[in-house]
Amino acid sequence: MLTEDHEIRRQVTSLASPTAIVPIDEVAVAGIRERARHYVSELLACDPYSPAFGSKAESLGVLGRREVAALADASGRILERIGKPIGMDAVGSALDELRRVIGELDPRGQRSMAKPRRLFGIIRCGPGLASYFQRYSSAQLAIDGILRTLMASKDELLRQNIAVDGERGRIWEHMERLANVAHLSEAIGVALEAAAGDLNETQPVKAGAVRGEALYQVRRRNTELLEQMSVAMHGYMAMDLVNTSGKELVEAIDRAVGTTVSALRTAAAIAETLAGQRLMLSQIAALNTAATDTLDARRRSRPDRGSRIVPLAAPVPMDMQALEEAFVAIYAEMDTVGASRTAVLRSVRTTIDALGSER
Repeated sequence: MLTEDHEIRRQVTSLASPTAIVPIDEVAVAGIRERARHYVSELLACDPYSPAFGSKAESLGVLGRREVAALADASGRILERIGKPIGMDAVGSALDELRRVIGELDPRGQRSMAKPRRLFGIIRCGPGLASYFQRYSSAQLAIDGILRTLMASKDELLRQNIAVDGERGRIWEHMERLANVAHLSEAIGVALEAAAGDLNETQPVKAGAVRGEALYQVRRRNTELLEQMSVAMHGYMAMDLVNTSGKELVEAIDRAVGTTVSALRTAAAIAETLAGQRLMLSQIAALNTAATDTLDARRRSRPDRGSRIVPLAAPVPMDMQALEEAFVAIYAEMDTVGASRTAVLRSVRTTIDALGSER
């Protein structure tokens, strides 16, 4: 199976002309062809042995120099921005810590503690569920720190995605200008070839000079410009991967935080129902800031429940199986965040390689 990088290269290298890489409207094409005819007319008006002829022929070898430099500068800005992926280390560390904390709270590994103890199978005794749920209170500072880190990293990713979008738009503008120059070099080459053919019988010396100097220069430059555009398009498409994978990571972080908060609410509901214990998790900010309008309405409609008590997001089954399922969901979302983070790093590497080859 082709990697994303190889697939991008296959698509770009299959393009045969500047208009295939970056479309040019018909009005611009007509103007470019007129410029090509004007150039050829001026060249043919010069004596093939004159400095003017040589100067005009040599100028073809540097067509698009400013456009290429501008595109390289824009690519450099992107490299500086994404060279060190913002928030990636923090996401990785937070994910590792969340796995550790969730592993300690996972009811599937605490079944003996999470089961009410009864003497002679009749009288409830020992800590049982109360002891198990007390772990949530002990872990709330760690959980709050993890969720804050994930949300801060999400905000940084959102800002970077906006910035990359802007730089990507500017790179496209530079590519449009470069496409015009590449099309001009192609049109000049076609016109020079036709002119040389017309001169073969009447002015063979000038025909040879047109082919040996001007046509050689413009064809070589046209090849260089097309190669530059191909590399630029590769980088442009790779930036789209960075943007897409970044958005997917943002969504994955949102789901991971939401799933964790949901599991904590489920734990709070089950603790109160099965163990008669109210979990005081007020230090986990996400339990308050991530609440929906429905939850806010629930608080207003039930003033007897203090703000320090975790509210229910929705009716949940009041048994430990529901809590186990909530933890399974957390692990699934953590895996998604990890996979999305890897995708971002891979797409950044692809983009750096692509844009770096332009410089």
